[in-house]
Amino acid sequence: MPRVLLSDADSDYLEALRDRLASRLSTVRPDVAVGTLPLAAAEPGSASCDLLVYNPDDLPEADAWEVVRAGRALRLIPGGIGSLRDGTVDRLGGVGRILAETLRLLPPEASGNPASEGDADPHGVRCVCLLASLPASIRQALSLSAAEALSGQGFDVDHLDLTPIDPEGYGLPVSGLAPLPDALPSVSDLLLGADAWPRPVRAGGPAFVLPPRRADDLSDSPPALVGDAVRRLSARPADRMRLVLAACGEVPFSLVREVAAACGRVLLLHGPGAGAAVRALRREMALMLPDLPPDVRFSELVLPLDPLRPTVSGWTESVARLTAALASDGEARRGADA
Repeated sequence: MPRVLLSDADSDYLEALRDRLASRLSTVRPDVAVGTLPLAAAEPGSASCDLLVYNPDDLPEADAWEVVRAGRALRLIPGGIGSLRDGTVDRLGGVGRILAETLRLLPPEASGNPASEGDADPHGVRCVCLLASLPASIRQALSLSAAEALSGQGFDVDHLDLTPIDPEGYGLPVSGLAPLPDALPSVSDLLLGADAWPRPVRAGGPAFVLPPRRADDLSDSPPALVGDAVRRLSARPADRMRLVLAACGEVPFSLVREVAAACGRVLLLHGPGAGAAVRALRREMALMLPDLPPDVRFSELVLPLDPLRPTVSGWTESVARLTAALASDGEARRGADA
């Protein structure tokens, strides 16, 4: 059974963190044991664990420990938000942030029935940041339709929409989409730290998180917090290949940067031709990608859909192309043409 040890000089904080983290982990990784490492017993050999979560101000000697040198450690940085990309996280930034990185660093769950060669990894995840040089209502209809199609192709789909809801609806009568119920969890719930996991509208269908309940929820939230929400979703276990689809539109590029880093893949949708809006998005991506982790990939998908004159055939073909692009890793490049 994987073992996580926590270490911090503040005993009240340490006990609260242990109890809350153990409670959260038990819902997604019941095979994990959580304990504490008293500072008085903090000898190099005492950190016998699969993951050490610690305050480096209280445990400076930990840098020499095997568990830390092996990259199986999470540093709780006091007094500021640390980057999740280098094994650090804000000490007081909420258990959700610590949980997401803990799940990423833990060894995979043991399975008594390993998949045979050629079978999909049941715990695999693909996470895609979806951008579009299309009206919000059309982009929403496309991503929702693709999510429905993918759920019938062996994927557990989590659809996370970061675009405020278009008051005019989806704008495409040919899509045949019914409105999502207001009772579903929202991005606003995730940003408040709630375990607002996506929920399906019907059995066997994709699971959804609604767009923000208020238009200013995203603008008032630190972009890193949105990236953490995406990580929390992708860290959940699944019986099938999981696809987390994070659709961004009409949001600041500082937020897109964090979502792209959390996803690892960015897909830009646009119609025929490369107008000013597409060129602007390409320039932004070209500036953004060098600052992202080196494994973040970028690709474009041209759809046979005229937003001003949508046709049934153009819509059907566009949904099919988007579904196919999301179902496979496809061809993606590290850069974006300026």
